[in-house]
Amino acid sequence: MWSMALKILSILGIILLCLLVLVLTALLLVLFCPVTYRGGATAHAGEYRVWFRFRWFLGLVRGTFSYPGEGGTQIKLLWRTVYGGGKRTEEDSKDPAPGASKSFEKTAETMSETGESSKKTVEIMPETGESSEKAAEIMPETGESSEKATETVSEQQTGKVSEPSSQAATADGGQKAEEAEAENKNQQAKAEGRRGLKERLPAFLELIRDRDNQELVKHGFSRLGKILRSLRPRFLRAQALVGLGEPDLTGYAYGIYWAVKPFLGKKCQAAITPDFERRVIEGEIVLGGRVMAAVVLHHVVRVLLDRRLRRLIDRLKTI
Repeated sequence: MWSMALKILSILGIILLCLLVLVLTALLLVLFCPVTYRGGATAHAGEYRVWFRFRWFLGLVRGTFSYPGEGGTQIKLLWRTVYGGGKRTEEDSKDPAPGASKSFEKTAETMSETGESSKKTVEIMPETGESSEKAAEIMPETGESSEKATETVSEQQTGKVSEPSSQAATADGGQKAEEAEAENKNQQAKAEGRRGLKERLPAFLELIRDRDNQELVKHGFSRLGKILRSLRPRFLRAQALVGLGEPDLTGYAYGIYWAVKPFLGKKCQAAITPDFERRVIEGEIVLGGRVMAAVVLHHVVRVLLDRRLRRLIDRLKTI
């Protein structure tokens, strides 16, 4: 009995250990497997094109973006397209809806039915003309009664009109009163907010002048700079013909290029030729690099675990 229980427990332990190993390996792959990217742009004869590609986990997850282009944006997992917005929109725009023809036929049938009913009403109208003439013959005999009836009807109508007008006036007055109350409340809220800001302003100034907070801001900017360095391209190749339309502006831009070129490094290969006569931008640029999630997560966690950040959050809550 005990031997069977121990065997079952050992099997469950092995299964849990295998699951734990799988989870750890997946987490390590996500953190330390880099995402490689490559992008570029081309400009020739007034036509421009921008493209971008990325690959992750040995190409099992990949994506492309191009503008303008037929493919648009596509993201693929293994051999299956997870997202492909450009193609779907084009297909939807080309192919009509399958139920459109049926709905058009139904509307045509209803229109024909309404046409037949209108013809029937036109046929009935001449027959009712005789009844209207008979009513006109009878009306002179009942002139006095009709006058009395019109007087009573007019009195009733005036009474009915006066009642809705009074109700509308009261409704307008109530709406105006509500609007005035809402404006007063908004003004009071703004005044209270200004008073609260004036009272809290010295506390905020103390937070800004505190040395610990200043060092915390410097620490955050330094970590942000390291993250941006890890995201920067590893190589860059550019070949372009640049002309700004005026010789002096083109010369200034060309001088800035030669001033910045030594700081770009050996992996940056750029060949830019100026055109001092016309306004033109033609050429091609290609860049690429890689991003590792572990590096970004490391710098973010170092900032979040800083004690000075916790103290700052506590002081802000008290204020």
